[in-house]
Amino acid sequence: MSVHSSYVLKDLFGTEKMRDIFSDESRTMKYLQIEVALAKVESELGIIPKNAYTEINERAKTFR
Repeated sequence: MSVHSSYVLKDLFGTEKMRDIFSDESRTMKYLQIEVALAKVESELGIIPKNAYTEINERAKTFR
């Protein structure tokens, strides 16, 4: 058990809404958005092939 899952202590370290924002799932989805944006720019600059960006973008949509 951690302070974040403790019924008594959990709200001392943030609200439920804040815990949702910084949850593992939310953070991972934000990381994926960053990776997709980076791949898009890299493909526009010719650093990676355009089809690599397309695949990264499509796979990120289905990642869970």
